[in-house]
Amino acid sequence: MTQADPKHGDFVLLRPSHKIYQLKPLMDPKIKAMPVSALWIPDSRELNANKKVCLHFHSGAFVLYTPNAPPVQWGPRNIAEVFDIRVLSVDYRLSCNADSHFPAALQDAVTAYKHLLDTGVPAAQIILSGDSSGANIVIALLRFIAEQRAEGEAKEQLPCPASAMLWSPWVDMSRNISPESHYRNAAIDFLPANLLAWGAHEYLPDLSLSSDPYFSPAKHPFRTESRLFVQAGSSEVMIDDIERFCMEMKRVPGNCVELLVVPNGVHDIFGAGNTLGFAEQAIDGVKAAKEFTDQAQ
Repeated sequence: MTQADPKHGDFVLLRPSHKIYQLKPLMDPKIKAMPVSALWIPDSRELNANKKVCLHFHSGAFVLYTPNAPPVQWGPRNIAEVFDIRVLSVDYRLSCNADSHFPAALQDAVTAYKHLLDTGVPAAQIILSGDSSGANIVIALLRFIAEQRAEGEAKEQLPCPASAMLWSPWVDMSRNISPESHYRNAAIDFLPANLLAWGAHEYLPDLSLSSDPYFSPAKHPFRTESRLFVQAGSSEVMIDDIERFCMEMKRVPGNCVELLVVPNGVHDIFGAGNTLGFAEQAIDGVKAAKEFTDQAQ
């Protein structure tokens, strides 16, 4: 387990201990649920069941970073400060490592979510968060919860979290099998197509599955009891996919989805606004997300 820098937060080790990993799509003959580390931001004081907690999944195209890496620290720290809550940032398995493609990251997400529930945090007090690829993991977790509840797995059911915050979510991996994928904002956004292609190739267990609901949710809307706050930039490469995802999710009866588009914003200003010149807009987005999630009370 990575050693934490005391200035960054406190690491904890989360252990899987539930039969839920025997359900699809978590079950895999090669990839088993394993202990996963996570970073408490700003620290690991005793949890208060009456106060919200944020469970965050960082960006990096499924192949880069850990929670204590400086490039992915800024956004979660803004959540902790603006919301006045603690953030548990998950050190999920990166797909560039051996036997760590999907469903490894989703298994780790279930482990982290179950950990919060088992420590006494009610689902109504949990806010999920993820940026870019991390947001894809959040959507996959919400879909898994919805599916296993719909199938009536009474002993294995996980309750729905109150809300989820999706920052520049990666919602259509079918477009990224080739680095030659074309986006209308490719010339003005910083996100390289070859990084997306690398991430897609490593994360997908089979490239033929790129349009599957767990990889391209923009093509497969679903019902979720969790309220969804989505932020995107008008100048980012994924804006069309994100708008389509939000539009389709809004069409599902019972869903509550709010989309905030930042004028001229590029990809993932939530996570990198401090280095890209969008710090003020990024923090404003976190404040808007707080207003939205507060309505779930």
